[in-house]
Amino acid sequence: MKCIQFAIAIIVGMLPMKAQSQGGAPNWVDHPTIEVDFDYFEWAKVTNVYDDIFAIQKSDDKGIIWNFYNVKTAKAVSNRGWRTQDTPRFDNGICAVCDTTPANGSSAGDPKYQWYILHKSGETTALDHSITAVGNFCDGLAVAKANGKMFFINDKGKAVLPNVKPNSFVTYPLKDARRLFLGGFMKFGYLDAEGRVIIEPQYKYARNFSSNHAVVRNASGKNIIIDPTGREVSEIPSQYMSFTGTTVTDFVGGGAVALNTETNRYDIITPTLEVRGSFDKATAFYNTIISEDATAIVMNNEWKHPRLCKTTGETSDGSIFISIRGDNGDEVFLQPEPDGEADNPLAADLLERSYWNNTGLRLANVYLINTTGALFNSNGQIEWKYDNEYFKPEDFSPAGYAKGIVRTAVKGDTSGNMIDHFVFFDRQGNIKLEVVKR
Repeated sequence: MKCIQFAIAIIVGMLPMKAQSQGGAPNWVDHPTIEVDFDYFEWAKVTNVYDDIFAIQKSDDKGIIWNFYNVKTAKAVSNRGWRTQDTPRFDNGICAVCDTTPANGSSAGDPKYQWYILHKSGETTALDHSITAVGNFCDGLAVAKANGKMFFINDKGKAVLPNVKPNSFVTYPLKDARRLFLGGFMKFGYLDAEGRVIIEPQYKYARNFSSNHAVVRNASGKNIIIDPTGREVSEIPSQYMSFTGTTVTDFVGGGAVALNTETNRYDIITPTLEVRGSFDKATAFYNTIISEDATAIVMNNEWKHPRLCKTTGETSDGSIFISIRGDNGDEVFLQPEPDGEADNPLAADLLERSYWNNTGLRLANVYLINTTGALFNSNGQIEWKYDNEYFKPEDFSPAGYAKGIVRTAVKGDTSGNMIDHFVFFDRQGNIKLEVVKR
């Protein structure tokens, strides 16, 4: 097997670049750098930051290999690459990984690979030799497979919850003291914090609990809202259904947003389907530490700019926007736009939603008469204003970092050619580190 070599260059004692562009090219200064030394490096194959760790993918003739790095220190978590069951994600300081070469004594016809728990410190904990696959950890649990059977293991690698029979490598987060799991006959149920089955697997479709309510689809095909005991609170009516499923978002602070397909407006609703407001466009409510402070961005056609909306349906007095005036005197507005999309995530997306959804951060850009972008927070405040000709951040993960690109002129080139730098931004626009293909 071809060895993968990663050369890591860390510049010590230098401040990260402040990407606070107010026009013109960025003032590039020194910042921590990671150099990767292999063919076919793709920025798209670098993961987002979770638990301060991101991973860089390398493919060989036998599959995909990942190397892990700490975004804060720009240091490698381990001095070698690993295989994983799924796209890796560190959680609470650990990630399940597998050797890239067969274990000693393993036959060529039936190779065995050792699985480990990799810690952020770089230490590893070897798992039982019979284990042949492990999914990502989530809130202290992961699903492992051995001898053809799937089961939960804890963060020490020990088999736990013997009475629970998972049917997927996806481990869902613990939300409102309930954990979604896919059980026998491909039906969803819920565990409590101790791992006891509180709601037996019975739902064709289900979401994580949020604000002590979850949207599920029962055996009869009805979409309902349940409480943590499994009691039906309400049945979702036809006006909140589309051809893909329900349009009701997750509940936050007792409120959700639902596209009303009869009026083509977005209703603010309670779990009992009380309508507290209605708008032409709306985002989901953003999670906050104090759920009563949850807000959505809403818009009515007669308004010039979007506003913030509470779960009560009450909107802010002021609008959320920046006035931008071009060189020719024309004025445009930079503002976060409600996407107007129905919710209804697929079952496979449920876990990812728990990590990226509702960060409260929204990027907005203008291009026609100006090249300005801004990052708005859940209170409508601007955390970072930049020139989007040179700075191109992607969506932020809850860890507070975003992948992105910074464009600079090629050194010594007067023809206007630009070079792309692959970086991680924090939410104030600082570049935390750059990934460089050597």
